Amino acid sequence: DAMEKGTITFDLLNKGKGYASNMKVTATSLTSGKNIDYIDTIILKKLDSKSSETINIPISADINVKTENREFKIDITEHFGFDADPAVISFTTTAFVPSNLQIEKIIVDDDEDGDSFGNGNGIIELGESIEVVVVFKNSGGDAQNVQAEVLFLQTNNNLTYPDDGKVYNLGSIASGESKEMSFYFFTNKR
Repeated sequence: DAMEKGTITFDLLNKGKGYASNMKVTATSLTSGKNIDYIDTIILKKLDSKSSETINIPISADINVKTENREFKIDITEHFGFDADPAVISFTTTAFVPSNLQIEKIIVDDDEDGDSFGNGNGIIELGESIEVVVVFKNSGGDAQNVQAEVLFLQTNNNLTYPDDGKVYNLGSIASGESKEMSFYFFTNKR
């Protein structure tokens, strides 16, 4: 997927009776797609008879990778000409899907539980402590390191928000997931 790293991993087995030396493992993209970065050459000095070596080829996709099938050819040459048969692997890359965070619901709580204190009618009135629960929904791709801040757009001396400037860390919100946060403020009797 876009912005992810992975590894093409396989075991190279020497079935012969002698050792293999100066092996060159070459990965070649057979598809024309861009935005993939990978190590194209790995050198192995020696592989003893009847032994194996795990080969790891790091690969990553940038943010502009497209959704498409990718094919890579793996060639392995050996110093004495005992080359391995080429292998082809394929996998699909997936384009970046931006998150789409929306406020799904806002609940005004003025009962006498938690941080709220009032008459419980759900209306912000004089002399109440109001707890507000905000439910966020992500209808896009996965969102990571989500943060929220409550900003009062008008100054009102009769309203106090004790957590002014606080940043709420909501963590990750997966595609289709909802997450809530709550904050409180209070009104005086004016």
